[in-house]
Amino acid sequence: MKVHRIKEQIALYKTKLKGKQDPYDLFPFEAVENYKNNWDIEAMDFGKMFDSSFKSEVSSTLWSADQYHPKQLMLKFIEMDKEFVRLMFRDLFKEDKDIVLRVNRFTYYCDEMLSSLMKVDRKESSHYHGDLRMVTTYLAMEFPEKYTVYSFKMFKSLMIRLESQKTPVVDEIARFQTLMKSLYTNFMLKDQELVNTMNDMVKENTYFAGNTTMWVLHFAKSIRAISKN
Repeated sequence: MKVHRIKEQIALYKTKLKGKQDPYDLFPFEAVENYKNNWDIEAMDFGKMFDSSFKSEVSSTLWSADQYHPKQLMLKFIEMDKEFVRLMFRDLFKEDKDIVLRVNRFTYYCDEMLSSLMKVDRKESSHYHGDLRMVTTYLAMEFPEKYTVYSFKMFKSLMIRLESQKTPVVDEIARFQTLMKSLYTNFMLKDQELVNTMNDMVKENTYFAGNTTMWVLHFAKSIRAISKN
């Protein structure tokens, strides 16, 4: 990525933030705040806790959309074997293990549980975690300062916009998370005017105000929208 290009795009982003913001645009920060207020991996009623952790008064598009229902499937997995699902999340959140290994293993566990579910419910044919979007949503909720939600399309578009010499052609989850954290830490947080604006936005809406690379997701979507206008 070219430094001057990153700074140019951040300048455009700051201009965008000075305008009136639609609360919908801030839904990732509302989602993190709600997760932090509800998640308890030791909860006796794991299903109720999971359901409460992934709810939103703004938008549920991270875990529910047309023909995309990972939350509902995970709730079914919890009904089948809540202790196994609890272990799945413990394993996913082990930061001493490689992220690709953890994500692949979590997806494999979902494959196995779906296979068991289909024996009693043939209507279900997908667990919706294979595209990495929902698995990285879990990571972004648990470790907001380190991870953001993965999208290959967004990743490729952003790398092209920032004139990266290596545009992704396949999923590169580790590289994606490293670059997103770098953009947030080495550029966005170094711009005090931008930091002040971001803090004011989330405080006004009582959303998550801690460090979170979800801001890179917001940045990527915002500059892409600007380019389309």
